[in-house]
Order: sequence, then C-alpha cells, then structure tokens
Amino acid sequence: MDKNMFEPKSLDQTNPGHHRSNPKLQQAQQGLETEVAAAPEPVTESRVRQMIVEYTPKPSEKYARCNLMAGPTSPDGNLTAGAQGQVFLPFAGHHALQAQGDFMRNFRRNEGQFDIALGRTTNDRVAQSTSG
Repeated sequence: MDKNMFEPKSLDQTNPGHHRSNPKLQQAQQGLETEVAAAPEPVTESRVRQMIVEYTPKPSEKYARCNLMAGPTSPDGNLTAGAQGQVFLPFAGHHALQAQGDFMRNFRRNEGQFDIALGRTTNDRVAQSTSG
C-alpha cells in the first residue's frame, strides 16, 4: 500500500497556490466575507424575552368552545351526531355570563341540555350565580 494515501495533507501541500490564484474563487470568497460582515448581530436572551412580552397577545377572559361530532352507530349505517358548546363572557367589571349546552341525535332519540348563568366573578370564576 502507498504510505502517502493515509497521511493527511493540507490544501497548500497538495496544490500550492492554486486556490489563491483562481479569480472566481477569490471573488466568491470576498462576496461571502462581505455578507458575513453585513449580517445582523445575534439575538440575545434579553431581547428574546422583550420580544415575547411585546408580541404576545394580552390574555382575554373571554372563552368559547364548540365541538361537533358525527359517526355511524352500527354497521347498518345509522348516524349519531352531537354538538357541545361553552362560553364565558365577563362584562361590567365583576360580572359574567356563562353558558353551556350539548345535544345528541341518534337513530331512536334526541337529547340535549342547556345551562346559562349570570353572576359575579372573582379571580376569573363565577362566585355567585343564578341559573335558569
């Protein structure tokens, strides 16, 4: 085996001066150096924290959720469908409207439920409510 095959050589040793004399290579390298010099400074951790605070939307106390479901109940193709929803809407300082309901329809029966409450809020929860 050739002894030189396993000895690492630098680019200068294998082809001295060739990579420095190529004008296209020099021009490309100068372009890269210019781009690297013009690159913006890396973002620091404190700047990331500041950006998170600036761009994160302020929390809202309003809440709404809706689910719809449908699917077969048996191999013969009977369909069951259902819907659920909830809403929590604070207003006028310490008051809120809270409502929720669900409905299910299947081959033999329909059933549903709806609740609504109006009350005072403390710490984002309804403390005293009247439902109907």
